[in-house]
Formats: sequence, structure tokens, C-alpha cells
Amino acid sequence: MTRHHLATDWYPHKEVKVFPLSKRYTSALACRLFMNIRDLEIVSKFAYSFARVAPEFIAVPINILGTPFNRAMEGGKVIRQELLNVIRQRKMEISEGNDANARDFLSRWLLDGDDDGTIFYDIDATNKIMGLLIASYDTTAVLRSPS
Repeated sequence: MTRHHLATDWYPHKEVKVFPLSKRYTSALACRLFMNIRDLEIVSKFAYSFARVAPEFIAVPINILGTPFNRAMEGGKVIRQELLNVIRQRKMEISEGNDANARDFLSRWLLDGDDDGTIFYDIDATNKIMGLLIASYDTTAVLRSPS
């Protein structure tokens, strides 16, 4: 994945903007590791949603239409719905016996449950994946040096 990313997004250019390329790579990597998503359209959809929501993470928590916090809340709903779609699709694949290559975190959680054997509900899995995606998105964001 790294070789492909470098070959397509870095090497062909004399000059690159490291920050956006790093964000794109970490988004794709997080989607692959956490949910085994390789489709760049889906990865882009998640990256776009997080890019809209992330600046609002530190907003004053006043949920009035048009406020940064409201935009973050609305964006979070969109991301959660997309994650629910992925989770439901994965559950269907697992129930049909298509779990032979289920090595991503989402599949493992859905197959194994929690430490005490509790099976995750869709919303539990959504919250856990959302936390991991936010952490992966934020990690790259804080590496950016102030301009």
C-alpha cells in the first residue's frame, strides 16, 4: 500500500505538498486496517466527511443551527451512518461465511465480541471504529507544523 501510494502520489511529481498527501495515506491506511476497505471512493467519502468535521472538534458545544458545533454534530451523523452501512454489510458477509480473510479490527470485533464474550451491537462497533478513525485523523493533523 505504501509503495503504491508513493508511486502514484509522490514520485511522479517534482514537488509535493506533504500534509495533504500524508492525510490521504493515513485515511486509506486506517480504513484498510480497521475495516478492510480498499475502495478509494469509500475511503475518500470518509476522508471528506472527517475533513468537514475535524475543524469543529474544538468548537464551543452550542448546538444551534449554523454553529461550528452543529456542523460537527451533523457531520458526525453522516459518518456514523456510513459506518453503520459498512458494519451491516460486514455482518452479512460474515453470516454468509465470507469471513476467511477477516483480519481487520471490525471483523474481529464482530466475530469475537468483547473481552467478556459480549457481542457488539452495531452502534458499539460504530463508536469504536469512529474513535479509531478520529484518532488516526487527528494524529496526522497534530504533526502539521504551524504556518
